[in-house]
Amino acid sequence: MVTVESRQNVLTITAPETSLGSPRIYGRLTLELAGSSIFMILPRLPSNVVDNSFFPAMGSILIFEPDASGLRRMRATGMDSNSGQCRGWIFDAVETLPGPSNFDRG
Repeated sequence: MVTVESRQNVLTITAPETSLGSPRIYGRLTLELAGSSIFMILPRLPSNVVDNSFFPAMGSILIFEPDASGLRRMRATGMDSNSGQCRGWIFDAVETLPGPSNFDRG
């Protein structure tokens, strides 16, 4: 389960709490299309943001408009070198309830 929030064209994806905290990926809105929004994952925090949970990465996030049931889907692909090695990853998530953006990772 991840939590997805959007404020002023900045999207955050926060992982569940672990012993290391709750890593958070940031993305900036780059393109809106009919039925979806595309965000670029930020390798550095915006200058006006301080967040000790920031998880630097590179990639893109696609958020689809709600489907007939009112649920949204998110697809994200990226890479990071936070472990000392370059790793690639993909999220395919579906919102669990309409309203606040809580997505189940698939």
